[in-house]
Amino acid sequence: MRVYVWVDAWEQQCCGEPFRTGDAVRWEANRRPGAERVAVRLGSEWADRIGFAQEHHGDDPEGVLTGTIAKIDAVACRRERTAGNLGLVVGSGQLHEVRTDVGWVPQPAGDTQVWMHEGWIVELRSAHFDRA
Repeated sequence: MRVYVWVDAWEQQCCGEPFRTGDAVRWEANRRPGAERVAVRLGSEWADRIGFAQEHHGDDPEGVLTGTIAKIDAVACRRERTAGNLGLVVGSGQLHEVRTDVGWVPQPAGDTQVWMHEGWIVELRSAHFDRA
């Protein structure tokens, strides 16, 4: 079975283990099809495809997801600077295939619109989910 997993950039930076294409992984995860955080970045089509969200902080994970990483897409979105904040431009997400997770992308200064790394969509093959 193949599944798609959302991995938040800020959580990965905080306490995630590095991962790359071909790695066998064992991740705490929650079932979150149609997760809002994916929908606002990439639209409902991608949100409907995402079956899980990796959980880094142990906040009530529903179980453990295992599998082998078949593909990693980094997700970047446009952010617009208004009143000192960087607000997400809804639906602006773009995917860029990578072979490994990448480091944190700091918030650039200056421009009114910037691109920021938001997270990854990881495709797992031979995936199996064991409920906690």
